Amino acid sequence: MITIVSGLPRSGTSLLMQILLAGGYPVYWDKLPNADACNPKGYYEWAGAKELHVERDAKMRAVDGKCVKIFPYTWFALTPAFDYQHIYIDRSVDDVYASHQRFFRIKGRGFTTKDRLEEIRWHALIYLRSFRALILRHQEIQDEKPIEAIDWFLEPTYGKRTCKQLEQMKTCVDHSLIHF
Repeated sequence: MITIVSGLPRSGTSLLMQILLAGGYPVYWDKLPNADACNPKGYYEWAGAKELHVERDAKMRAVDGKCVKIFPYTWFALTPAFDYQHIYIDRSVDDVYASHQRFFRIKGRGFTTKDRLEEIRWHALIYLRSFRALILRHQEIQDEKPIEAIDWFLEPTYGKRTCKQLEQMKTCVDHSLIHF
């Protein structure tokens, strides 16, 4: 089973990966540098996810049994040779677009339009209906509410978290970074 952490870019997927890592879940990322001024605690991205259609079976074998960030616009390349479950963070397109504008002003490159973000979001939400999925609203991920839901959702795959692990997961939210 591969656990796909997803949402539109700038929706809170990096925070979710940090929460999973703090909870002792098998999180996989390899893209370096992991952190920068726009995301000082790290992005936790997998470089292989950008071109899943190239050697996809080998790539997916490498992350089988792990939690990995894969954005919706690359889901078309997932192979049916593996089982998937999804944790998706749903953030309003207006908020995502505003965050993109600030992020890419700092980075010096552009991304996409609001219409394209809305299209990706709707396709993702329709696609998720075919899978075991936990959909979290961005507002929820900023407090402790989703920790129990995440634990409940992932328990059949990875086992129940201890009270100490759950407390560690709750400490990941840094409200000073929620500025986008």
